[in-house]
Amino acid sequence: FFSLFLDMRATDNNGANLPLSGACNPSPREGILVYFYVVVSTIFMLLLAYVLGAFSNFQATISTYVPWTMGGYSSRLPMARSRTPLIKGMQRHKPYAPSQFPSELRRHMSRIPWDAKGAIPAITSQVNSMLVTEGVAVVMEALQQRFPDLPLEDYFTNAFVASVVDLVQSHGNPLEYYIEKLSEAAEWRQREDVGSILERPFERLPPEAMFWQGIDYQRQQVLYVRPGVVNMADFDETNTYLTVVALIEEGIRSMKETSANQRFSLVIDTSGVGARYFLPGFIRKLIVLATGPYRYRVGTLVIGPTNTVVRSAWKLVAHFIPSEFQENVWLSPEPRQVLEQLMPLDEIPEGIFEAQRS
Repeated sequence: FFSLFLDMRATDNNGANLPLSGACNPSPREGILVYFYVVVSTIFMLLLAYVLGAFSNFQATISTYVPWTMGGYSSRLPMARSRTPLIKGMQRHKPYAPSQFPSELRRHMSRIPWDAKGAIPAITSQVNSMLVTEGVAVVMEALQQRFPDLPLEDYFTNAFVASVVDLVQSHGNPLEYYIEKLSEAAEWRQREDVGSILERPFERLPPEAMFWQGIDYQRQQVLYVRPGVVNMADFDETNTYLTVVALIEEGIRSMKETSANQRFSLVIDTSGVGARYFLPGFIRKLIVLATGPYRYRVGTLVIGPTNTVVRSAWKLVAHFIPSEFQENVWLSPEPRQVLEQLMPLDEIPEGIFEAQRS
């Protein structure tokens, strides 16, 4: 309509445009045509914007629930939308095609009910379960290819791997991210020969310094660590480290035989801990152990009662702890009150947070 408006401008004998004021006097019919073109063009642009916006929302929604329909995603599971590796040097697989999924899964996906708007598929728990099962198979196959000589069943049970794969939906990281993290744990187990630690002869800490007792409300077994009862005059860093690993491995083996949660709660009783317990190198070593090889085994971490030494130690190591791990950390001057929120009262050991040095 802008070109039509220019065509209606008056010109002089040489073809030059005259000033707009008083130069053009369109007829009523031409004026109606101008208004018609303006209205029609405006309606068309509004409809085009609406259609493009609706398609964009639909694309984002459908790619969330059925990612392979849009192509280019690196994971077989929902919510794995990141196309760039989270770890430097990680290789991304080629996009998966629907034909690469088990036929049973593809048949079920074709029967997924849609909601009233006809846009968002109502993914059922059965489909989610099938996706997790498929994810477990992918993870185990990757670990077996990378570590053919490592007895994976000692640590990477199907229930544990399924609990890690389930994080794809809750955290949104691609499946390859968790494959890399579990591969790092497997590499550490192979390098440290963890399978033989329980048979190695070494002097363990006294039983009251570290023990398993009770189950919290999340069905997680609870491991108590009480450094305040350890005599620092006879402290042996190597034996203490081996004791920690051995007790964790014993607890994990017992999880294989029960239906309890595959993660455990870790309670660190810091009562009686003073300046001589402040060993930055060893503390960092234990934090690396919890956030590395056992990162997806520690469900909840409770530390207390806090004092100057504990707070200083936490500030020192907090920078090395992943943010998703810190979400499950309770640092409290009244840790017993925290435990009362996490577990039944009869599951809390007597004398906890009342350390007496041996």
